[in-house]
Amino acid sequence: MIRIRAFVAAAQPLVLLAALACSQEPPAEQAGAAPDPSAAPRAGAESADDEAEPGFWRWSRRRAEAHGEGPSAEARARLEELQSLGYVAGAEAPPESLGVLRHEPGKVWPGLNLVVGGQGQEAYLEDLDGRVVHRWSARLQDHSTHFDAIRENPNRGYWRSARLLPDGGLLAIWEGIAMARLDRESRVLWLYEEGAHHAAVALPDGRIWVLTRQVDEVPEIAEGVPIFEDFATLLDPGGRELRRISIVRGLLRGGQEELLKTVRTQLEEGASAETITTGADPLHTNAIQVVGEVEPRHPAFQPGRLLLSAANLNALLLLDPESGAVVWSHVGTFRSQHDPRLLPNGRILLFDNWGGDRQHSRVMEIDPADGSVLWSWAGEPGQPFFSWCCGTARRLPNGNTLIVETQFGRALEIDRDGSVVWEYVHPHLTGEDGEYIAQLFVLERVPLEGLEWLGPRG
Repeated sequence: MIRIRAFVAAAQPLVLLAALACSQEPPAEQAGAAPDPSAAPRAGAESADDEAEPGFWRWSRRRAEAHGEGPSAEARARLEELQSLGYVAGAEAPPESLGVLRHEPGKVWPGLNLVVGGQGQEAYLEDLDGRVVHRWSARLQDHSTHFDAIRENPNRGYWRSARLLPDGGLLAIWEGIAMARLDRESRVLWLYEEGAHHAAVALPDGRIWVLTRQVDEVPEIAEGVPIFEDFATLLDPGGRELRRISIVRGLLRGGQEELLKTVRTQLEEGASAETITTGADPLHTNAIQVVGEVEPRHPAFQPGRLLLSAANLNALLLLDPESGAVVWSHVGTFRSQHDPRLLPNGRILLFDNWGGDRQHSRVMEIDPADGSVLWSWAGEPGQPFFSWCCGTARRLPNGNTLIVETQFGRALEIDRDGSVVWEYVHPHLTGEDGEYIAQLFVLERVPLEGLEWLGPRG
């Protein structure tokens, strides 16, 4: 295994190294208390060492409303399978349905689902009925060269995201800590320990763009105030760093005065070297996508440029890797947004966490030419739809939209009319009565073509 040089700053407070996956705190009535590790074992613990060090996973209090009328046969079978593997220790039959709750054949776009959640350092490929087809796992403590320095980091016990590669390998990210490349058998080929966070994308030639961050001062922004400086970082296929582009300095290069004014205002309102606040994490960049050949709705969207999401600025950014400048930005009616995706028609699909009123989430499709909202979906009538953190939205080839409601461990596929044709609740629980559910970070539909490496499937 190749080990890439580590991002460690022993003199910096550990709290600054522990980059939070979601920097903006939810309202108290939405967040729910953190599970008491002494009250129940963690579902999905991978070893006795994990059980002895509770608290390094991502859980949310489950929604009180039940989904459906009870577990389907497929959901029960899935739960029993996981229990037999030890992934839901301490969770009995749940009071609400888990696994696949709705599946309308003929309306759902076919494929397998790549699934990543807050229950542990692992990812799955599942079929549309929730059955596991393949699993990857790797523990950071088994591969890191400086694990003692990050032992107390709350993000080291789960994968924040994963990206499937054509050969069956995987890019896995530990939030704010590291990224690894695994082969299809979960062997770690290399580990890049330079503050990788949120997302990565592989190029056809094997190079990789990944979001990274470090604690630093940017005097042009604020004198004497360490901040999380986000970068778009390019790696070669072996995980070696080729270049990194500072996104906040890209705002300077691009003359993005209004956004810079917002950053400076945040920092003036109380950021310090001892706390992680919105100010100390002024951008909170949480998504990266390489622009391909799309319908030219805006001249700035040229192939090879990088579409980014700066959640703490409520802004979408377009970074030109050649100049290092942010050449386009848009602040819309969305708030704390995640996962913007440039569609072939040139529009942008995104997950709007606060839905315009800080009580509901929604999925939006906007026109980058003028910022107009061309389509949105805010849930089914009478059904809550909200995630204060994370969340994703992907347009499928048949026109359906696949949505992840991270906070409540739920994923939905909706058709063009907004009707739910597939629904899934993450079957990983903890707490005495299974009242906490592992947050669902990724549920991404993978086409069957290109999965020959899986071999014959029943």
